Amino acid sequence: MLVDQQGYVLSTEQQVADQLGRARTAIDEVNEWVQMGRTGPQIDDALNNSLLAINTLTSQPFWYMPDVKNPGGTVFDPRMALVAYLASLTARVGVLTLYNPNFRSITEYTDEFATQLQWMKQIQSWMTQRVSCSDGFQLDSGPIQWGVCSQCTDPNTQYLS
Repeated sequence: MLVDQQGYVLSTEQQVADQLGRARTAIDEVNEWVQMGRTGPQIDDALNNSLLAINTLTSQPFWYMPDVKNPGGTVFDPRMALVAYLASLTARVGVLTLYNPNFRSITEYTDEFATQLQWMKQIQSWMTQRVSCSDGFQLDSGPIQWGVCSQCTDPNTQYLS
């Protein structure tokens, strides 16, 4: 079972890396287009690659990993996809800015980014959903008291904050 989980993680990692590479390619393409005097087919490729990268990275399987506590199950784990998603989103904004600095006033693009904003809110919701918090404690060091409001634990990483 562990080998299957490792295979899944490695496959997902490679797919995420492919999309990050696609976003980097979009940046290279738009830069080449600008250097060529804003003529040439590179802009079409840049627009396509930047959109494809963010749309692909909003696919839910990239955001789930095998659950080691529940064989055959999965758990939300943003660590692999989050950075690539944000980098791809940044690449998309950069490509659109160079293509049309007024892209923010074009309905097609405002709708696209409204969808991305919804996705980011969903990610944030999933990230906090599994984190458990408990009441904090107080430290008494003479005349000074320190209070900690709460302690939170991420069950995937066991990170305590």
